[in-house]
Amino acid sequence: MQVLFLGTSRVITGISPIELYDRYGICSYNLATEQQPLIASYYWLKEVHRLHKESLNTVVLDVSFLLKKDSVSEKSKVFAEKALTHMKLSNVKIEALKACEDLYDDFKAIDYLVPLRRYHSRWYTVTDYDFDGLLNKNNSFYTRGQSITYTLSLDSIKESTRNVPNYSLTDSLDYSPEEYETEWDEANRKILDEIVNFCDANALNLVLIRLPKTTDDLQHDAINYLAEQYNVPFIDFNDPVLQKQVNLSFSYDFMDNSHPNVFGAEKITDYVGKYIVDHYSLSDIRNNEEYKYLREQREQFKVVEENMELLRCTTLEEYLKVIDRDRYTVFVSVRDEASEGLSEGMRAALADYGFVQFSEIDYREGYVGIRDRGRILVDEVSIDPGYEVFADGKCDADGHFFLNGVYQACSQNGEKIEEPEGFLSSGISAFSVKSGGLYGGCISSIRIGNTEYSDNKLGINFVVYDNKLEMVIDQSTFDTHSGAASRSDLSLSREYLVRTDAAVLDASFSVGELIKRALDKDYSVLVVGTSTDSANGLSEIDYKMLAESGFEGSELLTAQPYLAIFEDGRLSTEMTASPDESLIMPNKHPGFFTFWIRKDPGESARMAIGDSTYSVDENQIFVLVYDRETNETVAAKWFAFNSD
Repeated sequence: MQVLFLGTSRVITGISPIELYDRYGICSYNLATEQQPLIASYYWLKEVHRLHKESLNTVVLDVSFLLKKDSVSEKSKVFAEKALTHMKLSNVKIEALKACEDLYDDFKAIDYLVPLRRYHSRWYTVTDYDFDGLLNKNNSFYTRGQSITYTLSLDSIKESTRNVPNYSLTDSLDYSPEEYETEWDEANRKILDEIVNFCDANALNLVLIRLPKTTDDLQHDAINYLAEQYNVPFIDFNDPVLQKQVNLSFSYDFMDNSHPNVFGAEKITDYVGKYIVDHYSLSDIRNNEEYKYLREQREQFKVVEENMELLRCTTLEEYLKVIDRDRYTVFVSVRDEASEGLSEGMRAALADYGFVQFSEIDYREGYVGIRDRGRILVDEVSIDPGYEVFADGKCDADGHFFLNGVYQACSQNGEKIEEPEGFLSSGISAFSVKSGGLYGGCISSIRIGNTEYSDNKLGINFVVYDNKLEMVIDQSTFDTHSGAASRSDLSLSREYLVRTDAAVLDASFSVGELIKRALDKDYSVLVVGTSTDSANGLSEIDYKMLAESGFEGSELLTAQPYLAIFEDGRLSTEMTASPDESLIMPNKHPGFFTFWIRKDPGESARMAIGDSTYSVDENQIFVLVYDRETNETVAAKWFAFNSD
């Protein structure tokens, strides 16, 4: 091993050792763990050095925990236990457990050397989960410690809770060493001293790193001050300038407000890898026979890349081609209406995929489809728009499951499956799929086990389960109620992220900040509040920024459905409606290239600009930024709020 990564869960999801191998010929491993305390990082460093003394060259350390004030808390102790449990017995592990015994109250090293002492009374609570790590044959060792996540945050984050500065962290900031010392934890500072001294004594390069979460200038400067004292580099991905350089999108590259997904990991890993090869001397091991196992792991990693292809699709036809893989189980459910936007080409693609009944769906009919590893098991349209269609259960040994409440034979294109074994992956304990057109319940539900995965949005809702990884790897909606047939949310992300300005706008983490930045660039802005409580989560900072932008009616967002349009740096249109009224905008608007919006009582807003159609669920604020010169949507973001 040449490079070691240590740190918290943001490093687990944000650093890809296989990408480092593929792009830079580096052999590395990601040994980050959930909320990994620095004491655990230190002893994992010592253990890896013991095992890879001849090859270890560089250590990349996440210093997020340095700023925590709970280094000796009960919570920290739990995560130290979790980080060290799977270290094999060695002198280093014994040393680590003794150090934890000195640091934490009620920590007894002997309990971790002889686990039976701790768990001797737990036999009556043991479940299958306790053996997953031992019995699961699909453990993804080829990821080399990285946790793969395909989730895109998109509109799932309460963006106003993200505390990210408007300034560049690379600017010179004036704070005193005394102020810095208030930011880090004393016990963690001493452990960091030991890490630095260990790396110096063993000629190891040390790089300090922080992945995006929340920060302020004092926190950044406090760590930067320490890095200068230690004479080690510090890479802070909270810096907006660096985020723009890497082109990080918090809608597209993150699964939530701080954990990178596979796309974010690609960008972050590429930057870190380039930094390492530019500053340190490492040999390229891609053609070294001693590392041929990495070539094999690289081949296994293709599963991840294939799944990433799925997330990059923006049209229904593309999507159907990519999900045509034998290892996938695909669940489909329609909400409200999905027929008007289906072109003949889309209908043909659905039929080719095996969803023959779906290809013939009529206005506001419900639909449920299940395709399991190449076999069509359910392809059912509701008997008329006023009825719900549903399938649930799991095909049993006799080849039966429930469809529309009837216990019947599993079928493939109308023919009974004589050998139903493996109807669904063993990773799926149970399922339930429901669909209703507008008059049949207006619902989309796709449950696997006890978890709801359907986006429950207008049009076609897909959920894709990877039987090899035994996990859901995609939840998508194609809004085919109109001629646009756009992929909700994701197509917007792919469209606007190719623009340089859009990356800056996408790094805006609140309603107020996005509008302010967009107006500064002379873009047109559309704001929609979709229900009476859509703005309950707006912060004081949001209101201040909105007021500075000339937004006089911000308080109306909390009272009723709302529409505002900013043009030429000013508020040009403002409309409201009572909760039981429709809010309708005319088909033509001089500031936009074909624009309409409709807000039905109790339903989501629907709007179109040019050839792009958008739908917004209730309890949200939707902000769309539009470039009138190029007739392009530059950014489109959903801010979900509720009474919490």
